[in-house]
Amino acid sequence: MKNTVFVASCLVAGGAWAGMAPPIHAVAPASLPAGAVELRCGFDYSYDEQSMFQTAVAKKELYRLPDLTLTVGMSDRVELVFNFPWLWLKQDGASTKTGPGDLKITGIYNLVKEADSAPACSLILATKLPDANYDKGLGTDRTDFWAGGAFSKTVGRKYLLANASLGLLDKPTGETDQDDVFVYDVGAIYSITHDLSAGCGLDGIYNSRFGNDRIVVRGGIALKTDFGTFDLSAGTGLNRDSGDLHVTTGFSTAFAF
Repeated sequence: MKNTVFVASCLVAGGAWAGMAPPIHAVAPASLPAGAVELRCGFDYSYDEQSMFQTAVAKKELYRLPDLTLTVGMSDRVELVFNFPWLWLKQDGASTKTGPGDLKITGIYNLVKEADSAPACSLILATKLPDANYDKGLGTDRTDFWAGGAFSKTVGRKYLLANASLGLLDKPTGETDQDDVFVYDVGAIYSITHDLSAGCGLDGIYNSRFGNDRIVVRGGIALKTDFGTFDLSAGTGLNRDSGDLHVTTGFSTAFAF
């Protein structure tokens, strides 16, 4: 139980974030203690962000409600992250479409723990299962893969994060082709107090052959309470298909199993 309390406090204070690091979207290389579990129930909204491999003329709004993330500490160096949303799509001139989003499973192996002279470093392997419907505009009906690394370093009250991965995105049109892309996420979190932190970050996709390049800048806060951690962030896309507005909020709680 002591490990669980430690995990909950580290979400916003100190230099040992685990799993996702709110209020930004980067993956932290430090893993949860063995036997610890973190559950986040969230809500995500985006305006005019285009789906992968799709180009829409009409404005669209996408809601991920609920947006569920389960992080499990398998050992002191191995962590599994499961993310599953329910999607609601509103588009000008069309009825609202709803359905399951894609289940994404991420494995994190902590190669190097943070030291005074070295950053923390972890290997990331992830896959997305084809649960979201392509005809509804909710997904691609294809399985995708990612492989890369996560890095972090604590500098005073600042926690610096960087993720870099190669993504293999399967094309949904039935052709035997894929989009090999570079996926990145960089950011920083600043501990204002023991319970309150603020962060900003930049995440995106680069080098797409099929118009899937994305770049989003985000900023937000995270607040630890006696019951868990509340996070809230907002952002905007910096290219045409990345969306004009992104809003994300959620509540995370940690416990032992």
